[in-house]
Amino acid sequence: MFGSKYKCPHHRYSARIITRRPLIIYIEKFLTQNEMQHLIELAEKEFKPSTTTIAGGKPAINKYRTSSSAFIRPHQTPVVQCIERRFAQFQGDVNVQCIEPLQVSVASPGLTAAQDSFYEKSLVVC
Repeated sequence: MFGSKYKCPHHRYSARIITRRPLIIYIEKFLTQNEMQHLIELAEKEFKPSTTTIAGGKPAINKYRTSSSAFIRPHQTPVVQCIERRFAQFQGDVNVQCIEPLQVSVASPGLTAAQDSFYEKSLVVC
């Protein structure tokens, strides 16, 4: 779909703060339709049941969390690289190596969007 000569699209998105604690920012039109489709195609073969964290920081499957998630390998394709650069710029032009891997989630049938939140206890600067 996208070759090595892929050029990052120049488009505008808008952002608004929903709440400051926990910080939730709604970013409208951050991804193009083609980028969304590309991420879905990359994720389709990687989906695994979403986990929660239990005592000791270990991941565990929870019967109440019924979504599936897939992490996209950093810099996997030129499209992923464009999205990573855009997100690094959104965060104040941080080093693209410091952002977390992109994640695609899908809700189980009958469910809509999921909400995950936590309060930061410390700030780690990459």
